[in-house]
Amino acid sequence: YIAQLDILLLLSREESYGLVAQEAAAMEKPIVGFHGATGVEEWIEKGAGIMVPFMDLGQMADAVNMLLSDEEKRSELGRHAKSIVKEMYEIDSKMESIISAILNN
Repeated sequence: YIAQLDILLLLSREESYGLVAQEAAAMEKPIVGFHGATGVEEWIEKGAGIMVPFMDLGQMADAVNMLLSDEEKRSELGRHAKSIVKEMYEIDSKMESIISAILNN
């Protein structure tokens, strides 16, 4: 289902860590969510999507409309979302630091 999306809209009022956001990012989908409502806010703000003030549905609608009308921006955020998830979670990108930590301890 995620592959069929243009964006992922996180409407959660409270969520410790959104695995669905990670999955969407891995599929190059930009994310729109509320500040303070999810544990993925830090990396979304690094260019994986747009965070809006908590429960501000007007700004959320504006962000969604902007992304849906700007394919270039949507694609840019989606590509960056994928690169962030890859950097954070794929073992290949972490291997050098893991080996260094093992050898230096």
